[in-house]
Amino acid sequence: MVGKRGVIFGFVLAFAIAYIGFASAVGVSVTEINSTLARVSISNAVDLYSYEVNFDYDGTINGVSFYDFLASDGASTTKGSSTRSGILSAYESRLDNNQQGIDGSGNLFNVTHSGDLELRFALFIDTDGGEEYVYYNGSDGGGSEGGGGSGGGGGGGSGTAFSVDKTKIDVNLKQGDTKTETFTITNDGKKDLPFKISTEELNGYLIFDETSFVVLAGQSKTVNMDFFTSENEGPNVYTGRINIESGSIKSVINVILEIIERYPLFDISAILDKDQFLIADEINAKIKMVNIGDFDKVDVTLKYSIKNFEDYELRLGEETVGVGRELEIERKFNLPDSFSQGEYVFIVKLIDHDGKIATGVYPFTITGGAYSPSFFKNNLIYFAVVGVIIFLIIVVSVIFIRRKNRL
Repeated sequence: MVGKRGVIFGFVLAFAIAYIGFASAVGVSVTEINSTLARVSISNAVDLYSYEVNFDYDGTINGVSFYDFLASDGASTTKGSSTRSGILSAYESRLDNNQQGIDGSGNLFNVTHSGDLELRFALFIDTDGGEEYVYYNGSDGGGSEGGGGSGGGGGGGSGTAFSVDKTKIDVNLKQGDTKTETFTITNDGKKDLPFKISTEELNGYLIFDETSFVVLAGQSKTVNMDFFTSENEGPNVYTGRINIESGSIKSVINVILEIIERYPLFDISAILDKDQFLIADEINAKIKMVNIGDFDKVDVTLKYSIKNFEDYELRLGEETVGVGRELEIERKFNLPDSFSQGEYVFIVKLIDHDGKIATGVYPFTITGGAYSPSFFKNNLIYFAVVGVIIFLIIVVSVIFIRRKNRL
């Protein structure tokens, strides 16, 4: 009986130690997508409010592009990067009045570079201001510029910070029309800040009244922008980002631009069963179509897809249905486990018998989460190692107990 209890105790103790160690093991990892692109991911974050990740490099750093890990619940963030003396610092902080943090695992940012890139150390800050350092390659963290900071977001340790009143803009535009939208930048710091405004994905549909200016300390500035399209522009849904930069600090506004027929024959809408999903979740979409032209039943083609805000589109499938005066259907789709945390748009495109197009969109968020399917996939090696350790502890315990009983 003592022997059996010893084995059980050894098993439970080993599993508990492994589980506790894993639960607290927040860290970052680097995946080299190719020789010039590295993806940086975080695992096991708990109540994370801001972070700073530092690297050693011996070539050049050509750019850092951020995912929306800290903004997975729709909150605003401030983010940026800086280089000095062969060290790259990348940082991000939430701007959340409720002071809530983010849990789980996901992608933080991509680094475009030449030469070698190695992790130096990472700093994680929770909502209570608690700091946790993780060191890599024997580094003690020396040489950091202190980019991240906590609370309302740092910005290279200079005490500069700014906020933007919008995180997303939805624009519906008929062919040949123009529409004006605005956003406001507030300088929350104690020094004047120069700003640069740009977009890459929406250059052919968007003009800013100013693209570079200075906002005085404690002041705000409203930026006007005109969305436009030609009469010959085909109906479609475009996604993109407005980049707001001040030095190494960057904020983004996600944009959904829906160009619609000037004289449509159909109206279509899409509604998902919820606004937030885990990686590889099933999404349930309710599609409603209204025939505002000919009330006779006609066949239409429906094409389903998902876009991110870098205008990447994943096609989910298509079908043909008959529509009379109106029709409401429900469809289910599985999100791919290759998707990362962030903001996305579900799109359904209707093409009628005359080739006219109507679109319906519904934005949603992939939050990831510690127990999403990707959690087990991403940590497969860890579970294998834990299993081997537990097995060895049990074997050693059995051998020890048998020898003891013989004495």
